[in-house]
Amino acid sequence: IADICSGDISNLLEVYRRIFEKGGVGKQTRETVPAHIQHAAIEAVSRDLCSLIKSYVPYGEQMYLVAFHFGTLSRRILREGCLQKKGNDLIPCETSRIEVDQPPEDTGEPLGDIQSALASELVRRAIFVEMELGRSRHKFTPSLRWQLRRIYCPTFGTSLAKNTAVKWNTSEFKYFLLNPEKACEEEFAKRWKDGNRGRQEPELPFGKGFPKTRDDRR
Repeated sequence: IADICSGDISNLLEVYRRIFEKGGVGKQTRETVPAHIQHAAIEAVSRDLCSLIKSYVPYGEQMYLVAFHFGTLSRRILREGCLQKKGNDLIPCETSRIEVDQPPEDTGEPLGDIQSALASELVRRAIFVEMELGRSRHKFTPSLRWQLRRIYCPTFGTSLAKNTAVKWNTSEFKYFLLNPEKACEEEFAKRWKDGNRGRQEPELPFGKGFPKTRDDRR
């Protein structure tokens, strides 16, 4: 719960309040609230806070669409996307982070007025948390890093963990701000789609009596 709330005490208290309410917790309660009730309460708070974005002034509707479509992309990457290698295993990609090779102002492609205002509000409202500048994977230059606020992740059924990132150039990032639905659809189709993902067999242990490699399972 602490990880979901990203250090935001007000969200933390609201999550606990909702858990206690749904779990019927009173002064004399000694039993642990069942896990499924805790889960439902966390998801309910997440959905409410995500919907609240629409009421923000200015750009509430636009910011909601940015968060919604990026959260949906994050879920699709986790559940439907290509797998990545970790040692001898293939594991799902987990991410709710955007990395841009260079901040737009450093590329000669600055954000337009609407894009700049929208980006400022997304960070000011902590819909995305702006991380410290990283290093570009191609050049020794700063890279912009945005993390979707974790309290929104349960709404989309995506992971709090990260083992990769959505990596865009400046033009792609600018396109995302103005047309998040199309940008996220094209991103998934171009870089993450795995046609075999839905047909994978259940994981089986390796070793004596079991396939020696993943290919042997077929």
